[in-house]
Amino acid sequence: MILAVLFFVALALIYATLYYFNHQTPLPKDCENIKAECHGCHDTGCGNHPSHDIKKGS
Repeated sequence: MILAVLFFVALALIYATLYYFNHQTPLPKDCENIKAECHGCHDTGCGNHPSHDIKKGS
């Protein structure tokens, strides 16, 4: 039982460390705005759909 807990903690620490270092890495040049030129389609669940850009309350 204790071995399973230690294994889970080790995996969580590895994940957290890699996540942290991934977000510290700067974006390559010309990759700051890589959103596709999308004008919208029937798939509103897509992350590129323009309906996600609308700010509520403004």
